[in-house]
Amino acid sequence: MANQIGQPVVSSVTGGVSGGGGATGQIRTATTHPPEALRHNISDDELTRLSEGNDSAVGPAFWTFFGGVIGSAPAAWRAYSNGFSGNQALTVDSQGLLDIVIFAVVSAVAAALFFVNRSKKKQQKPLVSEIRSRPKSY
Repeated sequence: MANQIGQPVVSSVTGGVSGGGGATGQIRTATTHPPEALRHNISDDELTRLSEGNDSAVGPAFWTFFGGVIGSAPAAWRAYSNGFSGNQALTVDSQGLLDIVIFAVVSAVAAALFFVNRSKKKQQKPLVSEIRSRPKSY
């Protein structure tokens, strides 16, 4: 049995699923398999360049938000330090509070993007090693 693409279909029927009114129904499950696994020839130099390239938007977005952290830090620090003058309770005006909130949000987003980018790079290294360890075919 094959589907419309010419892929073999493996099917199984499971029982024991009860429908409404005490009737027992069966669920048909179909699994398709591709007709062939496609492999691509790539030189070691091309693989190195591919592994070093960062084609996602995570890296540039991180640097954008990191610039926001650097840019908002002086205003947030000024508002934070002015709020703690003497032994008084924290007193921050609305502009100072906005500066602190902007700094906190931009810092959190930059930190999240940093860890996402780092985890992507960690996943990429084993893939490159796996591709390099494949047997040579001529």
